[in-house]
Amino acid sequence: MRIEIYTRGTCQYCAAAKRLLQKRWLQYKEVELTEKLAGELAQQTGQTTSPIIFIDGVYVGGFDELVELDQDGQLSSA
Repeated sequence: MRIEIYTRGTCQYCAAAKRLLQKRWLQYKEVELTEKLAGELAQQTGQTTSPIIFIDGVYVGGFDELVELDQDGQLSSA
């Protein structure tokens, strides 16, 4: 499973998403969001908040969607 998480340094939801991934022993690639990158991802995904998360190249959403995946057992099965 390849996880990419686009974050902002002061974002508490970004920190919570990383803690959840670490709790599940999942490795991830973290990318700091610049204004330009945030704009590009907003056009691609429609999401203007952080974190922005992709799993295996597929956009899954932000922190709330990551929690839903976890609750559905989709993170622990990796």
